[in-house]
Amino acid sequence: MNRPNERSCRIMAKNRSEKSPCPSIFSIGAWISYNQLIVEIVCQRAAKKDQKDLPQKFWTLTPWNKYYRHQITIAAKLCETYDPRIILKALRDPKGRTIYSLGAPHLKGLLEKYASMPEITVEVEIRELEESLGLRKPMENTKSLRSKLDG
Repeated sequence: MNRPNERSCRIMAKNRSEKSPCPSIFSIGAWISYNQLIVEIVCQRAAKKDQKDLPQKFWTLTPWNKYYRHQITIAAKLCETYDPRIILKALRDPKGRTIYSLGAPHLKGLLEKYASMPEITVEVEIRELEESLGLRKPMENTKSLRSKLDG
């Protein structure tokens, strides 16, 4: 049985794209998929719980590579059912802040909660999430073209 190498397990883009819309927390200048961002957040929490720091490219290190691969598999399955942004929102929920593995039993309830919200509410929640992650610039304090011309 062939084991996946580091490259097949962790592909990153140098430029933002539709497949890689998120900046990596642990690889400066790299863009990653939502699945990878979700797993980075979960791994970061698990490390913090164990009072450890995660270095750049932590997924190549022995104690983390197996955990990362396991979590990325679960993230891919979750993203087939739920919008990845809803998963990120559930992880930021006060009850979701204690999730250290994507297999946590109470994650499904949070996902159902956010998946059942009216779409307008979900879009507002997602916009706030993307702004906090640096994926979108906040629209506050922006002036219209007309107000700029009026001085």
